[in-house]
Amino acid sequence: YDPTEPNGYWNPINSGKKFGHPDNMTAIGYCNNYLWLFGVNSNEVHYDTGNFDAQLFARYEGAILNIGCNAPNSVATYANNIFWLGSDAAGTIAVFSNEGMQPKRISTRGIEQIIQEMDTPTDVIAYTYAQAGHAFYCMFFQRASRTFVYDIITSSWHERTYLDKATGKLFAWKGCYG
Repeated sequence: YDPTEPNGYWNPINSGKKFGHPDNMTAIGYCNNYLWLFGVNSNEVHYDTGNFDAQLFARYEGAILNIGCNAPNSVATYANNIFWLGSDAAGTIAVFSNEGMQPKRISTRGIEQIIQEMDTPTDVIAYTYAQAGHAFYCMFFQRASRTFVYDIITSSWHERTYLDKATGKLFAWKGCYG
């Protein structure tokens, strides 16, 4: 948001750059008043400087992370956390969240193995929501037609399906994407 612009939004002509570990950007996330710039091999966190005449965002010192984002639509936020599908330095695809300005691996080895065996795990669509005292990070893998859900409160994973009563078959739960 830029109050100096006539419509109140950031002018698309304004620009910035990810310069701590330059690589191709895959996604941008906004969480807890910080802008997360995700690249293929790294990401970095920027903050709003409030300086609309110069550089509006500046990199948060020490917040260059060597974890990239493999799937642009996997970035989702809930409360003070941001979630994404990425890969570590060894190339292992995993699900991450943040612990402050640092990445925290939240996927289990079992979930990681399932994701890595998919033909196109980057086609994931993710979102968060809360219900009945729990908060969830949901990942719907379109081509694999599978949905994995992380319970943020209990730090546990499960797979979701729904039953088509007409056919008696189970299908991937798509949530709001169904």
